[in-house]
Amino acid sequence: MFWFPGNITQLEVHMAGKHIYWVALRVEMSYPFNNGGIYRIMANGTGRQHVISTSIGENGIKDLTIDWIAGMIKFVSSVLIGCYDLF
Repeated sequence: MFWFPGNITQLEVHMAGKHIYWVALRVEMSYPFNNGGIYRIMANGTGRQHVISTSIGENGIKDLTIDWIAGMIKFVSSVLIGCYDLF
């Protein structure tokens, strides 16, 4: 069973990498933690990571997509447009 933090605004799946990515808004009292940003977890429920936690602005990340060909996460926040290498 997967545990996702509350206030998920985007969800993407990278099939080749077997990861589920999501955007979570900042929540003050979330269990066990949630600083907002982009998270990922393996499809089998292991390896949860906080992938992007900086430069997301007070309003969080507005859009998220997985570029399977380039192997990148692409996102738009109130601060910047960014890319993150999946590999």
